[in-house]
Amino acid sequence: MSLLATVATLLGGDDVRLAVEVRDGLSLTLKDIAATVAYDGRGQGASWMAELNVGPGASLVWAAEPFIVSDGAEAMRILRATLADGAGLRLDETVVLGRHGERGGRVHSHTLVQTAEAPLLVEDVVYQGAGEDQRFIRGGARSISTRLAFGTQTLVPAPDELVMELACGGQLARTMHTRDVRGPTRPSLIVDGIRQADTRGSEMPVGEQVHTDAAPAYAEGAVG
Repeated sequence: MSLLATVATLLGGDDVRLAVEVRDGLSLTLKDIAATVAYDGRGQGASWMAELNVGPGASLVWAAEPFIVSDGAEAMRILRATLADGAGLRLDETVVLGRHGERGGRVHSHTLVQTAEAPLLVEDVVYQGAGEDQRFIRGGARSISTRLAFGTQTLVPAPDELVMELACGGQLARTMHTRDVRGPTRPSLIVDGIRQADTRGSEMPVGEQVHTDAAPAYAEGAVG
């Protein structure tokens, strides 16, 4: 199934909500037709939220196109997923700070993946135009790609990609990019304190480590 916005979004004041339910034993693959762009809201924020429910023995794969945060944009991005017994979930997503030639605005990204018994991943992070005050972006990187897999779904590592096994079950792979990207499946630079060369041979100092251990509690600016 493909997802396509028929009007410009996200504009200031927009509140976009998407609900996806995959019922018992079914499989669904979602693909975005185009990137989502959060535009300058001239002082007004915008929000985007997806609620995913995957039933017993069902599976959901979502290969999302980039979420682009333009200069002046103030966006809230929320993704919540609930998995039943025997369910599988795989998500690919990329946050890009700024269109071509821009530094980018600010996005508060909240992700919760859980079962009926316990959370598997809780992440609450604020990204804003790369600079000295940016905790999770270093070395001129403009985008952050994340791949997640839970339950019956697994990740196949891409070249130069680190896949982390989460303490409560599931996998996470995260990469940073210094140039424009088309989606989360083209990693070039790895976070978590590892220095890697991109495909052009340049090297980026990643800086401080990003911790992802999927503990139940979370706080702003911290992962897990």
